[in-house]
Amino acid sequence: MNKLLYIILFSLMINDEPILWDKNCKLKFSDFKGKRPLNSEYEGLTSVKITQRFKKSALSVDCYFVQEESYLDSQSEQLLQHEQLHFDIGGIIARIIENEIKYLRFEKQIKINDNNWLYYVKKIESNLLDYNFLFDSITNHGINKHNQLIWFEIINQAKDDDYIMLEEFNESINLYKDKFK
Repeated sequence: MNKLLYIILFSLMINDEPILWDKNCKLKFSDFKGKRPLNSEYEGLTSVKITQRFKKSALSVDCYFVQEESYLDSQSEQLLQHEQLHFDIGGIIARIIENEIKYLRFEKQIKINDNNWLYYVKKIESNLLDYNFLFDSITNHGINKHNQLIWFEIINQAKDDDYIMLEEFNESINLYKDKFK
């Protein structure tokens, strides 16, 4: 009996693990395990966590989808796509952080070490919130389908660029400004 309980609990723990972002990762309705707070005006929320590890002068940055903190209140495909784009923005920011740190180290010859790496990461990471706010504002939290399709295009281009930098991502958003309604 104890072995069976342990196996069931272990399998439940595995299913609720955060989902590591990669450019091909697609969220499913079943990935959203959180509950909508009573006072929330939003039908969906995507919670991402960006982790950084600095070891032997190399930085590794990952973005995770946190299932227990993310929720969908409807089975709308459009809402799922909107929340997917939030996850993708997090993944792109993680990639940008890695690329920007490499640029500082190798192009600008800035010595990144155990004492200062977090300063640079936090400076770049603050953009995550800005981009998610901009995305929600331009798409009216996914209600404006036209603008969401434009963001879909921006995000897909960025996902395909393994060496994307912050300035390039900003430029790609600015290129589409005239198309937003």
